[in-house]
Amino acid sequence: MKKITKLCSALLIALLGIFALASCDDGKIQIGILQLTSHPALDKANEGFVQALADNGYVNGENIKINQQNPQTDASTMAAMATTLVSKSKLILTIATDASVAVASELDIQKKDIPLLFTAVTEPISARLVNSYEAPGKNITGTSDMNPVADQIGLVKAVAPNATKVGILYTASEDNSQIQAEIAKSAIETANMTAVIKTITDATQIEATVRALINTEKVDCIYIPTDNMLAANMPQVYAATCTNTVKIPVVCGEESMVSQGGTITYGIDYYNLGYKTGLMAVKILNGEKTANELPVEFGDPTGTIANSDVLTALGITLPDTLTNLSYVELPKE
Repeated sequence: MKKITKLCSALLIALLGIFALASCDDGKIQIGILQLTSHPALDKANEGFVQALADNGYVNGENIKINQQNPQTDASTMAAMATTLVSKSKLILTIATDASVAVASELDIQKKDIPLLFTAVTEPISARLVNSYEAPGKNITGTSDMNPVADQIGLVKAVAPNATKVGILYTASEDNSQIQAEIAKSAIETANMTAVIKTITDATQIEATVRALINTEKVDCIYIPTDNMLAANMPQVYAATCTNTVKIPVVCGEESMVSQGGTITYGIDYYNLGYKTGLMAVKILNGEKTANELPVEFGDPTGTIANSDVLTALGITLPDTLTNLSYVELPKE
Protein backbone atom coordinates (compact mmCIF):
# COMPACT_ATOMS: atom_id res chain seq x y z
CA MET A 1 0.00 0.00 0.00
CA LYS A 2 2.81 2.37 0.89
CA LYS A 3 4.50 1.62 -2.43
CA ILE A 4 1.27 2.40 -4.31
CA THR A 5 0.85 5.65 -2.36
CA LYS A 6 4.42 6.69 -3.14
CA LEU A 7 3.93 5.82 -6.80
CA CYS A 8 0.73 7.85 -6.99
CA SER A 9 2.45 10.78 -5.31
CA ALA A 10 5.34 10.62 -7.78
CA LEU A 11 2.93 10.52 -10.72
CA LEU A 12 0.98 13.47 -9.31
CA ILE A 13 4.17 15.51 -8.94
CA ALA A 14 5.21 14.67 -12.51
CA LEU A 15 1.78 15.63 -13.87
CA LEU A 16 1.80 18.89 -11.94
CA GLY A 17 5.26 19.63 -13.35
CA ILE A 18 4.06 19.05 -16.92
CA PHE A 19 0.98 21.17 -16.28
CA ALA A 20 3.12 23.98 -14.89
CA LEU A 21 5.40 23.78 -17.93
CA ALA A 22 2.50 23.87 -20.35
CA SER A 23 0.43 26.63 -18.79
CA CYS A 24 0.60 30.39 -18.41
CA ASP A 25 -1.80 33.31 -17.97
CA ASP A 26 -3.15 33.22 -21.53
CA GLY A 27 -2.94 29.46 -21.98
CA LYS A 28 0.29 29.60 -23.99
CA ILE A 29 3.66 28.18 -22.97
CA GLN A 30 6.01 31.05 -22.23
CA ILE A 31 9.39 30.54 -23.94
CA GLY A 32 12.15 33.07 -23.45
CA ILE A 33 15.02 33.63 -25.86
CA LEU A 34 18.08 35.66 -24.88
CA GLN A 35 20.40 36.31 -27.84
CA LEU A 36 23.70 38.02 -27.05
CA THR A 37 23.76 40.25 -30.12
CA SER A 38 22.61 40.51 -33.71
CA HIS A 39 24.73 39.03 -36.47
CA PRO A 40 23.85 36.49 -39.17
CA ALA A 41 25.18 33.34 -37.46
CA LEU A 42 23.31 33.93 -34.19
CA ASP A 43 20.23 35.13 -36.07
CA LYS A 44 20.22 31.87 -38.05
CA ALA A 45 20.48 29.80 -34.87
CA ASN A 46 17.51 31.71 -33.50
CA GLU A 47 15.49 31.13 -36.68
CA GLY A 48 16.33 27.43 -36.72
CA PHE A 49 15.18 26.99 -33.11
CA VAL A 50 11.84 28.71 -33.71
CA GLN A 51 11.27 26.73 -36.92
CA ALA A 52 11.95 23.39 -35.22
CA LEU A 53 9.31 24.25 -32.63
CA ALA A 54 6.81 25.23 -35.34
CA ASP A 55 7.51 22.09 -37.38
CA ASN A 56 6.60 20.03 -34.32
CA GLY A 57 3.39 21.78 -33.36
CA TYR A 58 4.66 24.60 -31.13
CA VAL A 59 3.74 27.74 -33.04
CA ASN A 60 4.45 31.21 -31.70
CA GLY A 61 1.20 33.05 -31.07
CA GLU A 62 -0.88 29.88 -31.11
CA ASN A 63 0.11 27.53 -28.29
CA ILE A 64 3.41 29.14 -27.30
CA LYS A 65 4.49 32.72 -26.71
CA ILE A 66 8.13 33.51 -27.49
CA ASN A 67 9.71 36.46 -25.71
CA GLN A 68 12.71 37.54 -27.79
CA GLN A 69 15.36 39.58 -25.94
CA ASN A 70 18.65 40.97 -27.33
CA PRO A 71 20.95 43.20 -25.24
CA GLN A 72 23.40 43.81 -28.13
CA THR A 73 26.26 42.65 -25.82
CA ASP A 74 25.50 45.22 -23.08
CA ALA A 75 26.16 43.35 -19.81
CA SER A 76 23.81 45.31 -17.52
CA THR A 77 20.95 45.13 -20.02
CA MET A 78 21.58 41.41 -20.46
CA ALA A 79 21.42 40.82 -16.70
CA ALA A 80 18.09 42.65 -16.47
CA MET A 81 16.69 40.68 -19.40
CA ALA A 82 17.86 37.41 -17.83
CA THR A 83 16.06 38.32 -14.60
CA THR A 84 12.79 38.93 -16.43
CA LEU A 85 13.01 35.79 -18.57
CA VAL A 86 13.76 33.53 -15.62
CA SER A 87 10.83 34.93 -13.64
CA LYS A 88 8.31 34.52 -16.47
CA SER A 89 9.41 31.63 -18.72
CA LYS A 90 8.72 27.91 -18.66
CA LEU A 91 11.69 27.19 -20.94
CA ILE A 92 14.57 29.42 -22.05
CA LEU A 93 16.90 29.38 -25.05
CA THR A 94 20.16 31.31 -24.79
CA ILE A 95 22.25 32.11 -27.83
CA ALA A 96 26.03 32.51 -27.25
CA THR A 97 28.11 31.93 -24.14
CA ASP A 98 27.67 35.20 -22.24
CA ALA A 99 23.89 35.08 -22.59
CA SER A 100 23.87 31.46 -21.40
CA VAL A 101 26.00 32.22 -18.34
CA ALA A 102 23.80 35.20 -17.47
CA VAL A 103 20.63 33.08 -17.46
CA ALA A 104 22.27 30.16 -15.64
CA SER A 105 23.41 32.59 -12.94
CA GLU A 106 19.92 34.08 -12.66
CA LEU A 107 18.40 30.61 -12.34
CA ASP A 108 20.62 30.08 -9.30
CA ILE A 109 19.72 33.47 -7.84
CA GLN A 110 15.98 32.89 -8.22
CA LYS A 111 16.35 29.22 -7.26
CA LYS A 112 14.45 28.16 -10.35
CA ASP A 113 14.81 24.78 -12.05
CA ILE A 114 13.21 25.56 -15.41
CA PRO A 115 14.85 24.02 -18.50
CA LEU A 116 17.65 26.06 -20.06
CA LEU A 117 18.80 25.24 -23.59
CA PHE A 118 21.82 26.95 -25.12
CA THR A 119 23.12 27.19 -28.66
CA ALA A 120 26.22 28.73 -30.27
CA VAL A 121 28.23 28.04 -27.11
CA THR A 122 31.71 26.85 -28.02
CA GLU A 123 32.78 25.22 -24.75
CA PRO A 124 29.86 24.71 -22.33
CA ILE A 125 32.00 22.72 -19.90
CA SER A 126 34.54 25.53 -19.48
CA ALA A 127 31.62 27.96 -19.15
CA ARG A 128 30.35 25.76 -16.27
CA LEU A 129 27.00 25.28 -17.93
CA VAL A 130 27.26 21.47 -17.95
CA ASN A 131 29.37 18.88 -16.17
CA SER A 132 30.02 16.84 -19.30
CA TYR A 133 28.73 16.53 -22.85
CA GLU A 134 27.20 13.10 -22.25
CA ALA A 135 25.63 13.86 -18.86
CA PRO A 136 24.99 17.60 -18.41
CA GLY A 137 24.18 17.12 -14.73
CA LYS A 138 21.84 20.11 -14.46
CA ASN A 139 18.55 21.15 -16.03
CA ILE A 140 20.72 22.69 -18.76
CA THR A 141 21.82 21.35 -22.13
CA GLY A 142 22.07 22.46 -25.75
CA THR A 143 24.31 22.63 -28.78
CA SER A 144 27.94 23.64 -29.17
CA ASP A 145 29.31 25.55 -32.13
CA MET A 146 32.86 24.31 -31.64
CA ASN A 147 34.39 24.64 -35.07
CA PRO A 148 36.77 22.33 -36.92
CA VAL A 149 39.54 24.83 -36.17
CA ALA A 150 42.41 22.64 -37.38
CA ASP A 151 40.63 22.16 -40.72
CA GLN A 152 40.14 25.90 -40.96
CA ILE A 153 43.86 26.49 -40.41
CA GLY A 154 44.42 23.95 -43.16
CA LEU A 155 42.88 26.50 -45.54
CA VAL A 156 45.68 29.01 -44.93
CA LYS A 157 47.90 27.47 -47.59
CA ALA A 158 44.98 27.47 -50.04
CA VAL A 159 44.72 31.27 -49.90
CA ALA A 160 48.36 32.06 -49.03
CA PRO A 161 50.58 29.24 -50.38
CA ASN A 162 53.80 30.84 -49.16
CA ALA A 163 52.54 31.82 -45.73
CA THR A 164 54.98 31.51 -42.85
CA LYS A 165 53.28 33.76 -40.28
CA VAL A 166 49.58 33.77 -39.38
CA GLY A 167 47.85 36.38 -37.24
CA ILE A 168 45.07 35.35 -34.84
CA LEU A 169 42.55 38.03 -33.90
CA TYR A 170 39.79 37.80 -31.29
CA THR A 171 37.95 39.72 -28.57
CA ALA A 172 39.67 39.40 -25.20
CA SER A 173 36.44 39.12 -23.21
CA GLU A 174 35.04 36.25 -25.27
CA ASP A 175 36.17 33.00 -23.65
CA ASN A 176 34.85 30.97 -26.58
CA SER A 177 37.17 32.87 -28.91
CA GLN A 178 40.18 32.37 -26.65
CA ILE A 179 39.63 28.61 -26.64
CA GLN A 180 39.53 28.55 -30.45
CA ALA A 181 42.56 30.83 -30.67
CA GLU A 182 44.60 28.40 -28.58
CA ILE A 183 43.57 25.50 -30.82
CA ALA A 184 44.43 27.60 -33.89
CA LYS A 185 47.85 28.51 -32.50
CA SER A 186 48.66 24.83 -31.97
CA ALA A 187 47.49 23.95 -35.49
CA ILE A 188 49.54 26.79 -37.01
CA GLU A 189 52.68 25.69 -35.20
CA THR A 190 52.06 22.06 -36.17
CA ALA A 191 52.02 23.26 -39.79
CA ASN A 192 55.48 24.81 -39.23
CA MET A 193 54.20 28.39 -39.31
CA THR A 194 54.43 31.12 -36.69
CA ALA A 195 51.32 32.34 -34.86
CA VAL A 196 50.91 35.95 -33.74
CA ILE A 197 47.97 36.63 -31.42
CA LYS A 198 46.29 40.03 -31.06
CA THR A 199 43.13 40.87 -29.12
CA ILE A 200 40.66 43.71 -29.07
CA THR A 201 38.33 44.94 -26.33
CA ASP A 202 35.81 46.81 -28.47
CA ALA A 203 34.92 47.45 -32.11
CA THR A 204 36.81 50.75 -32.29
CA GLN A 205 40.11 48.83 -32.09
CA ILE A 206 39.48 46.47 -34.99
CA GLU A 207 41.03 48.32 -37.93
CA ALA A 208 44.09 49.51 -35.97
CA THR A 209 44.75 46.01 -34.61
CA VAL A 210 44.39 44.43 -38.05
CA ARG A 211 46.82 46.99 -39.48
CA ALA A 212 49.28 46.20 -36.68
CA LEU A 213 49.18 42.53 -37.62
CA ILE A 214 49.81 43.42 -41.26
CA ASN A 215 52.28 46.30 -41.04
CA THR A 216 54.15 45.58 -37.80
CA GLU A 217 53.95 41.80 -37.44
CA LYS A 218 54.06 41.19 -41.22
CA VAL A 219 51.59 38.33 -41.18
CA ASP A 220 50.70 36.58 -44.43
CA CYS A 221 47.17 35.62 -43.40
CA ILE A 222 44.77 36.30 -40.51
CA TYR A 223 42.57 33.81 -38.67
CA ILE A 224 39.42 34.93 -36.81
CA PRO A 225 37.37 32.37 -34.82
CA THR A 226 33.61 32.53 -34.21
CA ASP A 227 34.00 35.77 -32.32
CA ASN A 228 30.73 37.68 -31.80
CA MET A 229 32.21 41.18 -31.79
CA LEU A 230 34.27 40.59 -34.92
CA ALA A 231 31.45 38.74 -36.67
CA ALA A 232 29.29 41.83 -36.21
CA ASN A 233 32.03 44.07 -37.63
CA MET A 234 33.59 42.12 -40.50
CA PRO A 235 33.33 45.07 -42.94
CA GLN A 236 35.99 46.80 -40.81
CA VAL A 237 38.27 43.79 -41.17
CA TYR A 238 37.71 43.77 -44.92
CA ALA A 239 38.48 47.50 -45.14
CA ALA A 240 41.86 46.93 -43.49
CA THR A 241 42.85 43.72 -45.31
CA CYS A 242 41.82 44.55 -48.87
CA THR A 243 43.03 47.92 -50.18
CA ASN A 244 45.01 49.16 -53.17
CA THR A 245 48.24 48.36 -51.33
CA VAL A 246 47.25 45.61 -48.88
CA LYS A 247 46.04 42.14 -49.91
CA ILE A 248 45.80 39.84 -46.89
CA PRO A 249 43.39 36.87 -46.85
CA VAL A 250 41.27 36.17 -43.77
CA VAL A 251 40.27 32.66 -42.75
CA CYS A 252 37.09 32.83 -40.65
CA GLY A 253 35.24 30.70 -38.15
CA GLU A 254 31.88 30.70 -39.90
CA GLU A 255 30.00 31.45 -43.12
CA SER A 256 28.38 34.78 -42.27
CA MET A 257 31.81 36.26 -41.53
CA VAL A 258 32.91 35.27 -45.03
CA SER A 259 29.76 36.84 -46.48
CA GLN A 260 30.66 40.12 -44.78
CA GLY A 261 34.24 40.35 -46.02
CA GLY A 262 36.23 37.33 -44.90
CA THR A 263 37.94 35.16 -47.48
CA ILE A 264 37.20 31.52 -46.68
CA THR A 265 35.99 29.10 -44.01
CA TYR A 266 35.25 25.48 -43.30
CA GLY A 267 32.42 25.89 -40.86
CA ILE A 268 29.12 24.69 -39.49
CA ASP A 269 25.51 25.50 -40.32
CA TYR A 270 24.09 27.75 -37.59
CA TYR A 271 20.50 27.38 -38.76
CA ASN A 272 20.77 23.61 -38.37
CA LEU A 273 22.51 24.12 -35.01
CA GLY A 274 19.53 26.11 -33.79
CA TYR A 275 17.15 23.58 -35.32
CA LYS A 276 18.83 20.78 -33.38
CA THR A 277 18.35 22.79 -30.20
CA GLY A 278 14.70 23.29 -31.08
CA LEU A 279 14.23 19.53 -31.40
CA MET A 280 15.67 19.16 -27.92
CA ALA A 281 13.12 21.71 -26.68
CA VAL A 282 10.33 19.69 -28.32
CA LYS A 283 11.36 16.59 -26.36
CA ILE A 284 11.24 18.59 -23.14
CA LEU A 285 7.90 20.23 -23.95
CA ASN A 286 6.42 16.85 -24.88
CA GLY A 287 7.53 15.42 -21.56
CA GLU A 288 9.75 12.85 -23.25
CA LYS A 289 13.01 14.01 -21.68
CA THR A 290 14.35 16.46 -19.13
CA ALA A 291 17.23 18.74 -20.07
CA ASN A 292 19.76 16.81 -18.00
CA GLU A 293 18.82 13.63 -19.89
CA LEU A 294 19.77 15.18 -23.24
CA PRO A 295 23.48 15.10 -24.16
CA VAL A 296 25.07 18.21 -25.64
CA GLU A 297 25.05 18.08 -29.45
CA PHE A 298 27.36 19.61 -32.03
CA GLY A 299 27.04 21.34 -35.39
CA ASP A 300 27.59 19.64 -38.73
CA PRO A 301 30.27 20.98 -41.12
CA THR A 302 28.91 22.63 -44.25
CA GLY A 303 32.05 22.26 -46.36
CA THR A 304 34.39 24.97 -47.64
CA ILE A 305 32.84 28.36 -48.32
CA ALA A 306 34.73 31.21 -50.02
CA ASN A 307 33.80 34.77 -50.97
CA SER A 308 34.18 35.14 -54.73
CA ASP A 309 34.27 38.95 -54.56
CA VAL A 310 37.02 38.94 -51.96
CA LEU A 311 39.05 36.33 -53.84
CA THR A 312 38.89 38.53 -56.96
CA ALA A 313 39.87 41.65 -55.01
CA LEU A 314 42.81 39.83 -53.44
CA GLY A 315 43.87 38.23 -56.73
CA ILE A 316 43.61 34.70 -55.33
CA THR A 317 42.81 31.58 -57.33
CA LEU A 318 41.92 28.61 -55.17
CA PRO A 319 43.66 25.28 -55.86
CA ASP A 320 41.75 22.53 -57.64
CA THR A 321 42.39 20.23 -54.67
CA LEU A 322 39.66 21.95 -52.62
CA THR A 323 36.49 19.83 -52.65
CA ASN A 324 32.92 20.48 -51.52
CA LEU A 325 33.45 24.17 -52.29
CA SER A 326 30.72 26.80 -52.53
CA TYR A 327 30.78 30.56 -52.89
CA VAL A 328 29.16 33.61 -51.36
CA GLU A 329 29.39 37.25 -52.36
CA LEU A 330 29.69 40.58 -50.59
CA PRO A 331 26.41 42.37 -49.83
CA LYS A 332 25.24 44.48 -52.76
CA GLU A 333 25.00 48.19 -52.04
